[in-house]
This record gives sequence, structure tokens and C-alpha cells, in this order.
Amino acid sequence: MKKLFVAIRQGKVEEVAAILNKKPDLISCLAKAPPKKDDSQSPLMVAIKSDNLEVGRELLDGLYGLDPDSSAFKPHTMTYRGKERLVEPYYTIEDYRRQYELKWRELEPLLRSYYSPQS
Repeated sequence: MKKLFVAIRQGKVEEVAAILNKKPDLISCLAKAPPKKDDSQSPLMVAIKSDNLEVGRELLDGLYGLDPDSSAFKPHTMTYRGKERLVEPYYTIEDYRRQYELKWRELEPLLRSYYSPQS
């Protein structure tokens, strides 16, 4: 867990992605002191607070499950009431990413103001 927060603070997007691929449940973990400034904060909070917004985007992808390899974005078979059916995805990963980008643009200034140091 400590390795995740160090990678976030250093802005290492690929390392954060690799850690989350190995242990996806870390997306919802909380930091433990030291450092005291990160204690009880989520990975996303630390990414925003340390101004590593690209890492923040990676964390949000993980939080919302925007994995392009997920079966949610590919046609797959599903058994319902004893019959197999082909399920076509309603949205593509690009559709979700567009929606996510719009939400991120709205959310970013709010998060920055909330986590910026008060004078």
C-alpha cells in the first residue's frame, strides 16, 4: 500500500497502473502516517493534493472500472433462464471516456480548491 502512495506522489502513472492491476482493491484503501499529511486519505485525494492529475485520472479509471479489456465493453455470452444469449455492449469504452472527461473537467476545479492549502 505504501508503494502505491509513493508512486502517486511521484506522479508515476505506469507504476500506479501496475500496482492497481495486481491489487485492484487498493483503489479504496486509506493512507496511514507517515507522512502525516496523507493519513486517512484515499489514493485519489493524495493524487489531487500533490497535483498529479494524470495519476488521478488513472485512479478514477480504476475506481469506475474503465478497463478496455473488461467483458463489459466486449460482446459476450450470458446465460439467462437456462438460455445463452449474446450480449452486445451498449456503450463503448470511448463513450464512457468522453463522459468521464466531461465530469473530470467539472470536478477538477472543485477538488483543487478543496485540497489546496488554506492561506
